[in-house]
Amino acid sequence: MTLDRRRVLVSAVGAGALGALAPLHRAAAFQVEPASPAVTALMNAHCEAVSAHAQLVRDLLVRFAALGEGEAAARVRAMACPICGCSLAAAVPAAPPPSSQ
Repeated sequence: MTLDRRRVLVSAVGAGALGALAPLHRAAAFQVEPASPAVTALMNAHCEAVSAHAQLVRDLLVRFAALGEGEAAARVRAMACPICGCSLAAAVPAAPPPSSQ
């Protein structure tokens, strides 16, 4: 079988047309589905535990220590976990009461 110029051009145009039409249908290889209520409850129960974010909060408090204890705690309380998106406020230790003298 010999390839002449006409066959090469026709096959190239045909391949280009197929390539242009390929993205018109939905890809079925990857699909995002919402988590079931049972899985959602398990994930929330894990993340709501103070210990789940304790190490992250300690690291952030050390990083923001130069701002002062109160300001560092306030900034960390306003943050969300980069992994799960939960608020870090519950894992921030309570500030000691101010001493009255």
